[in-house]
Amino acid sequence: MMAEEEEEENNEDQIIIDQDAEADHLRDHSFQRQSGVAGGVHKQKNIGCRHKDRSHYAKQMCKSCYLRSGRTKRAWKCAHPDRSHYAKGYCQSCYMAVSYV
Repeated sequence: MMAEEEEEENNEDQIIIDQDAEADHLRDHSFQRQSGVAGGVHKQKNIGCRHKDRSHYAKQMCKSCYLRSGRTKRAWKCAHPDRSHYAKGYCQSCYMAVSYV
């Protein structure tokens, strides 16, 4: 009976130690992501648009340039094949109408 209790206490101590080690590991990686010091993390640059001071959004453009000219697919599930694709085959207005009924 005593051996089982001691083993259970040792298992609980091991779980606590494992959780602390995991927390330290996650904290170290979050620091690296924020600071960009290791692991090949680098800041993207806007070379696809003229707004060099804005943050990168997609395809090396800022958000406004990407939404205006970076999207090339057209909607295919709605009655607006001339509009750009937003989600699930729809243009933005049709997607909002279908999704939020």
